[in-house]
Amino acid sequence: MLSLPQSPNLSQSSNSSRRWLLPLVGVGLFVAVTPLLLLSTTTLPTIVWDKESISVPCEVEQAAKPVTTGGAAHDASVTGQHPGAWEAFSAMMPALRKVQTAELPEEELEDDTNWYLDRIKAGREEFDWPRIKHLFVFGDSMSEHSDAYHRWNENPSSLGLWPHLKWCDFLHMLYRNQKITSYWSFAWGGAVINETIVPPFRPEWGDLSTQIAKFERAWPAGPTTEHPTWRGNDTLVTLLIGQNDVKALARDFPRDQHESLMRQLVGSMTDTMRHLHSLGVRSFLVMTSPPIELNPEAHLPGHGGYHDRHMTAADAIYINKLIRAAALELERELSDANVMLFDFEAFHRLYTTFPEAFGLTDTERYNMVIHGAKPDLGQMGFVYSDYTGHTSAQTTRIVAAAVNGFLLRHSRSFQASTANVTTLVEE
Repeated sequence: MLSLPQSPNLSQSSNSSRRWLLPLVGVGLFVAVTPLLLLSTTTLPTIVWDKESISVPCEVEQAAKPVTTGGAAHDASVTGQHPGAWEAFSAMMPALRKVQTAELPEEELEDDTNWYLDRIKAGREEFDWPRIKHLFVFGDSMSEHSDAYHRWNENPSSLGLWPHLKWCDFLHMLYRNQKITSYWSFAWGGAVINETIVPPFRPEWGDLSTQIAKFERAWPAGPTTEHPTWRGNDTLVTLLIGQNDVKALARDFPRDQHESLMRQLVGSMTDTMRHLHSLGVRSFLVMTSPPIELNPEAHLPGHGGYHDRHMTAADAIYINKLIRAAALELERELSDANVMLFDFEAFHRLYTTFPEAFGLTDTERYNMVIHGAKPDLGQMGFVYSDYTGHTSAQTTRIVAAAVNGFLLRHSRSFQASTANVTTLVEE
């Protein structure tokens, strides 16, 4: 039998050790268990969101009170249930195809599970992301590339990353053949939806109508011309805008006007899409905006310059709710078009709730000085690149990957052909 050597002092002092060891054990148990008991009896403040799911904590002041803007109350105080980040994001994805045991002729795939073919038979334009030849981007600084809105020539960092590129830049650079797909971003930093409803902080930043005017000047030959340069079935228009409007509301407008103004803004956005549809656009990617209350500046003293951080958070959530509803309604109205909604708010909550799953380092900081120098932004793995909420290179790459998967899931080549049907071979 194997016996372990024992220290002679250990057995001699065992009785005396018990006398002073037991109190220490009791103190240790008290210290370890007390926080758990407190957590089990304390409800963490949460952001209210209008989907059913689990609660995700959001760090805000415990004393925050519900905020109303006009009629319906949309609670920024952040005292109710927040949706499960994963459930909210995955809910916007079309269902996966069933695995087939053998390749089938395309016409035999027209079954009850193929929702895509039902859309085509109902008269909608086919959408196929791998075949898109023209990508037009509209919005604010979340999508803006540079003053040369139709060009980009950024140099990569030492790690081969492009720190200043946006999600749409990476979408085109990493997931499209640049020799086949042209990409023009008309998005402009500081832009608002409609400057006659809520003006931008600076007049020269403009609104959606300014960007559409540039688009029509740059691409005057549309699908109705004799020699079209782009067509409805080979073009995708993306739209991501609204955060500057929400900040302007908090800065310049009485609280009781916010709800009415946001409804007008989303109505104007819908009218813009109708105009683009009249020009020939048949495929739209509409995106909600990331939640403002998670921006680094929202954690600064004085609410980061917001008059009321919780009111601003409520407005951001509410305008995203209106955008979701408007996209769904426009899809019903434009029976020949594809209006696809990518819920950026839901996805942003997902990777900030589970940053480790996405290889992200920090969800609040945006800059660091190490050994007297600022490290390469590509090394940090931060969610944000600045305090106002612009996402970092790491995050924009993640968003681009998610948007690419989202568009593929909506594509004919994925949903309505045998190209992706798995063939099981018996050996």
